[in-house]
Amino acid sequence: NHLISGAIIPNLVKVLQAVNGESTKSSLQGVRVKTRTEEHAGLLLKNEAALQRLEIFFEKKFPEQTNASKKSAARLDKPRRRPDFTSSQEDIICSALKDGCKSEILARHGANSVQRGSLQTLNPGVWLNDEILNFFIQQCLAKRDEKLCANEPGRKRSHFFSSFFIQKMFDEKNNNKKLNGQYNYNNVKAWSTKVPGEDIFNLKYLVCPINRDNQHWTSAVIFMEEKRIQYYDSLGCTDWTKLNGLLQYLKDEHRVKNGGELDVKEWKLVACTSDTPRQRGGIDCGVFTCMFCYYILKDTPLPKRFSDRFISKCRKFIALDIMSSFAVKKL
Repeated sequence: NHLISGAIIPNLVKVLQAVNGESTKSSLQGVRVKTRTEEHAGLLLKNEAALQRLEIFFEKKFPEQTNASKKSAARLDKPRRRPDFTSSQEDIICSALKDGCKSEILARHGANSVQRGSLQTLNPGVWLNDEILNFFIQQCLAKRDEKLCANEPGRKRSHFFSSFFIQKMFDEKNNNKKLNGQYNYNNVKAWSTKVPGEDIFNLKYLVCPINRDNQHWTSAVIFMEEKRIQYYDSLGCTDWTKLNGLLQYLKDEHRVKNGGELDVKEWKLVACTSDTPRQRGGIDCGVFTCMFCYYILKDTPLPKRFSDRFISKCRKFIALDIMSSFAVKKL
């Protein structure tokens, strides 16, 4: 049984007539009025079909109000969101990002380390510095790559250069303006000796983060098996000089290390695609770059967009990944 406000009783017959025409009379045979007060009355409809037709009529006449009611009900029925991190993980993150001696070393792997001051750049609204970005890409992603290869027999290793690789390749610290920004293979000739197997042509991915004038983070990834070099930029731009330089690097590596010329016709340079997620602020490019490389390593499509909440989660994720794997001491 359904109780309807007495205020609409005078119009109910007209409404049902608009919905069903002459069939309204038969539909109303099961309708009776129940008065509660002088101002309020209810109508019990035993005929479910009549009520359903009435609801359809209102949906057509007032779609905005009907949809709003449905959405409101859906929100009430929606289960509460699970927390992104456990309480113990939150403790690790908060301890790493809190105030303290900025020069204190909190994480280390080999000759690479991360100071508290650098970890604090993972707080919301702060531009990531090179110490964080390079450590995450070079150490954390390399460790994940080892696990992926261990779990997937036949998967080739990947290698993760630091942002200084591109900087050296293009002589960006050279005071000579004629040489600054010019491709120089000799500056990076020895870098390939540090890749797994010392052969870049036997890799799956070759990841190259790029620092553009200390103002913006981007990256280029060489898909060795697919023979593709692709640019990733959260502002949607493409540095063709860097892409062509990386192709030239492959040619020089092939000639020096393997002998013979690389068939560049087999290779493709890909600009930053339109579906690459875009940043809305001016300080999250480092987070985007880290996560682009993370998803590429996992062979996972990039998210369609990075919401503010997701970016905040990514900042915490990077901090947790660094501290969980390479913390100097337990916080």
